[in-house]
Amino acid sequence: MSGCLSLMVANTQGIGAQLTDQSVNSSGALSRTAGYRLNTSGIVESLVQAAYTTLETWLLLGASSAYECRATLNSGALSSGTTGSWLALSSSREWTCVDSIVDGSPAQANLTMEIRNASTLVVQDSATITLYAERS
Repeated sequence: MSGCLSLMVANTQGIGAQLTDQSVNSSGALSRTAGYRLNTSGIVESLVQAAYTTLETWLLLGASSAYECRATLNSGALSSGTTGSWLALSSSREWTCVDSIVDGSPAQANLTMEIRNASTLVVQDSATITLYAERS
């Protein structure tokens, strides 16, 4: 389905937000960071080291402040980011894994990310997010 057609179908169904499964990997020398960010501008970004890259647009309809997100940690561990609570998307939200030690044990996390309408509490979409950082 094309981006325009997908947006039209989503809007006729009253869906204002969407997410797709994402994997963010960061491997190499020195300390490594892998992150995932939901921005108030309506875009999703990956973080690899200090560089952000746009992955997709999560906001289809309305203002970001009309939505909340919740990250559930399925496995692994995060270096930063809140899990288990609904957070207002009137502020950008970010989750990271950092591996700063060469020990053969990467920093990794598997998350379920959900977005819901803050007024109706109806979940708009969910996705699996995998973060992987390894210093070698």
